[in-house]
Amino acid sequence: FLEGFIIVMLSSVNGSMPVVENETQAIGINSATYGGGACIVPFLGYWLLRHVGFKATFLTALAGICMGTLIFWPSGALGSYPGFVVANVFVGTAITLLDMSAVAFLTLCGPTQYAEIRVLIGLGVGYCGSTLGLLLSKNVFFTHVANARRLIYIQWTYLAVALSMVLLGLFYYYMPLPEATDEDLQGRDNRLWIRPSDRFFGKLPIVFTTLALSALAEFCSTASLSSIRTFIGTLLESVSTSTHTSPRLTTLELNIVLSAIYGGSHFFLSFLCLFIPPHILLLLLFACDITFSALIIWLDFSAAQTPESILLFFAIPLGPTPSLIYALGLRGMGSWTKFGTSVLEGGGSLGPTIYPWVMWALVRARSDSVQFSFYAIFAALVVGTVFPLYLNLVRTALPRTRYPIWSTGTLSGSHPAHS
Repeated sequence: FLEGFIIVMLSSVNGSMPVVENETQAIGINSATYGGGACIVPFLGYWLLRHVGFKATFLTALAGICMGTLIFWPSGALGSYPGFVVANVFVGTAITLLDMSAVAFLTLCGPTQYAEIRVLIGLGVGYCGSTLGLLLSKNVFFTHVANARRLIYIQWTYLAVALSMVLLGLFYYYMPLPEATDEDLQGRDNRLWIRPSDRFFGKLPIVFTTLALSALAEFCSTASLSSIRTFIGTLLESVSTSTHTSPRLTTLELNIVLSAIYGGSHFFLSFLCLFIPPHILLLLLFACDITFSALIIWLDFSAAQTPESILLFFAIPLGPTPSLIYALGLRGMGSWTKFGTSVLEGGGSLGPTIYPWVMWALVRARSDSVQFSFYAIFAALVVGTVFPLYLNLVRTALPRTRYPIWSTGTLSGSHPAHS
């Protein structure tokens, strides 16, 4: 919840700062937020999780958020765009570290067969935080956009976030949390119904093949998700100009609705995981994602149709897709779980760092049709489909843990490959 609330609220507030003068600078700040996580967290986060544990990692992330939000204060007072970029690197790195440690904790803390459900519920709560952050931005911060003192309101917001990080850090410091040492994870290998010695096509270790393909799919899905959130306003403005109509929702209102849909779809998908195997659900999600991205590209919005309905329906399958990829990518990792988390977090952060610039270049190349830029999202989703196809076609790629509700057997016993 904290991760979703802070990153959305700060990104919304940053957009109203006087130092952000054009779309290029806005994309630059967004890339700085995710770029720090992509370059730093896979190494720092893996070392922290392996050597000092979850509690110390949580505290380090909260300290980083506190430090980054405090840097916003002098940056805003001086009107320094480079200062805002540095502050966003600090905050983005810390939030990515918090996300990485939280997902690893959700994956390991509980029965293996329910890992996907725990991750989906946890990240769904994060989107609830995003929705609240956007609502506060709309009803509290953006009401002062026309006021000359808006900078002061925003600076006090940053200070409040920093102080809340201190209080939350004290809470986590005194809260007892279970840890997962390397010895614990090595013992977990014997209970995963998968053999680390299995190889793909007789050459590549199956564990690392799964991890590599899941990292690729995570990159593609998060790149698509962030690109839509970044250019949704540009698409609506283009359609409004061509049809001489006003959009039903503003960009901010549409983002609020999208965040709420993302959260709800996470909870609904976690419920479906009790009845349908998650790897099948992931394949269905990608099929829906590709279909809706194709509709955005090829539908003619010059009539009475508006893209809002297509985008809202698109949000239902696209929202939980990165989360389910994350959970399935970690399944069966055993003693490699912490390493797998760092790899997936790096891939998931790299997509929002790079892909909005690809979309921006396509928008500049075809200024007469913003819909043309969505070919990049369509292509990314097609590439990402390799991972669910691999899970469904390669028998040894995934431990076939069955949930009691839809299982025909029991949760005890060994994988058939062990016989």
